[in-house]
Amino acid sequence: MAGAPEVRSGIDTGGLARLTAPARREDVDVAQISKRLLRLGQPAHVEDIAEAILWLASDKARYVTGSTVTLHGGYTAEGHPGT
Repeated sequence: MAGAPEVRSGIDTGGLARLTAPARREDVDVAQISKRLLRLGQPAHVEDIAEAILWLASDKARYVTGSTVTLHGGYTAEGHPGT
């Protein structure tokens, strides 16, 4: 596009995610917290967040700028017990 800026900006606000590292004894039970707080009832896979970031950085998101992509499984969804 003529006159369009070459730089876009976007933010991802990731939430709880499953990690592949082994859990330590003192770690919180992420699955239990997710069931209580997240509309989707489960934490994200790291790949879920990575795919959204890759999309945001790609030409497929060329019209997205100055936006926040919220990746938290519905934590702030209206009417959800976690809100």
